[in-house]
Amino acid sequence: MLYWSDEKSAHLFIELYVSVIARAAEQTGSFVEFFNITGQKPVMKTEEEMTVAAGKLKEAFAKVKGYKGEYLRDMLRAVETLLALTKGEKIPYKEAVRRILGFDYREISRERFDRISREVDRILTEDGYDQPTTGLKVKQWFEYNLLQPEELEGTAKSVLALLRRETHRIIPIPEEEGGGTFSLTEGVSWAAFSDYQGHYVTNMLMNRESIWKRPNFIDTVAHELYPGHHTWYTRREQLFYEDKIPLEASVLGIASAEDLLFEGMPESGVHFLGIDDPEVVTEGIDCETKHKITLARMIIQCTRILEINACYHYHVDGASKEQVVEELMSGGWMERAVAERVFRYFSHPYNSLYYPSYYYGRWILTYAYDRFSKEDRALFFKTAYDEPHSTATFIRRIEDLTGEPFDPVAMAQE
Repeated sequence: MLYWSDEKSAHLFIELYVSVIARAAEQTGSFVEFFNITGQKPVMKTEEEMTVAAGKLKEAFAKVKGYKGEYLRDMLRAVETLLALTKGEKIPYKEAVRRILGFDYREISRERFDRISREVDRILTEDGYDQPTTGLKVKQWFEYNLLQPEELEGTAKSVLALLRRETHRIIPIPEEEGGGTFSLTEGVSWAAFSDYQGHYVTNMLMNRESIWKRPNFIDTVAHELYPGHHTWYTRREQLFYEDKIPLEASVLGIASAEDLLFEGMPESGVHFLGIDDPEVVTEGIDCETKHKITLARMIIQCTRILEINACYHYHVDGASKEQVVEELMSGGWMERAVAERVFRYFSHPYNSLYYPSYYYGRWILTYAYDRFSKEDRALFFKTAYDEPHSTATFIRRIEDLTGEPFDPVAMAQE
C-alpha cells in the first residue's frame, strides 16, 4: 500500500476524516461521504480524540516535502475546518470555504452574466422565440424540448452508451468496469445521484418526478457517469489497488480539498468529449443536436451564476431567504419551486461549503483543459484523473505543464 506520509499517519488521517464526516452526518441527517474504498468505519467518538489526532497529523504532514506535502496539509486543513464547525465554532462562511476548497469566493460579475445571457437571447431570437425576457425565452425553449417520463430510461441508456464509448477513447478506465446502471426513484429533492457500489460499478439514481429537458439531459448523465463521477471513482479505485494512489487519498466527502476538482470534472465532461464543439464530429450526434446541447450549456452557465451569487448574498451579505429566492426567479430564469430547492441546498450548514464547487470547479477544469493542444490532452487527463490534487496544487501543476501563469478563479469571476 502506498503512503505519502507514513503508514501510521496515513491510517490515522483516514480514521479522522471518516469520523469527522460521520459526525457531520449525524448532526444534519444528511449524506456527506461519497467515496471510501478502504471500508474504514468511524472510530473516533469524542471531540478530544479528534482534536488530538489532528494535532499529531499536523506534525507528521509538516515533514512531507513538495507537492505531496502541500496536498496532505490542504486536506488536513479542510478536515480540521469541518471538525471545528461540528464543534460549534463560528467561522465566517467565506473563511470556511477558503480553508476547505482553497480559493477566495467572491461574487460573479454582472458583466459576465450579461455577456452570456445576451448571446443566449440572440440565439433564441434567431430560432424564433419572442418572449419579453431572456429567461422567459429559455422557459419556452425548454417546454418545447421536454423529455417525457416514459422516455427517460430508454434515452438514458442511449446517452450512456454514447458517453461510455467517447470516455473510453480518452481516459484509460479499466476495461472490466461494470459501467453505469440506472434506477428510477421518487420523493427526493435532487434530480440525479451517482451511488458508487465499488468494483467499478455505479448506480445512477434518477428522480422520475423531475422535469427533464432533452438538450441538457446529456450533461446529467455525463456528470454522474461518463466522464464524471463514475469515471473518477473507477479510476481512483483502479490506481489505488495498483499502489499509484496513496491511502490518504482513498476517502472523499464533504470538506475535502479535492471537492472543487471532484465536481469540476463532471461539470466539464461534455466539453472534455467535444460534444459541445460544432467542429468535432461525434458519432450519434447531428449538428442540430449539438446546437441544442451547446445552447443548453450556455443556459446552465447563466443559472449557475444566479445560484452562486444568491448563495454569496445569503451567506456573506446577510440576504434573507425570500430575497435570494426572488433573486433566483428574476427575469423568469427560475420558477419558485426550483428556486426553493436551490435555496435548500446552499442554505444547508455543510452542503453550503461544498456548493461553490459546481460553478468554480467547472471553470477551473474547463480553462485548464483549454490550455492544452489536442496532442497534449492525454497529459491533462492524467493530471486531472490520475493525480490527487487540492485546488492549489492543481493550479500550480497546470502552470508547470503549460509554462504560463494560470488564475482560473479570477477568470471565472470576471
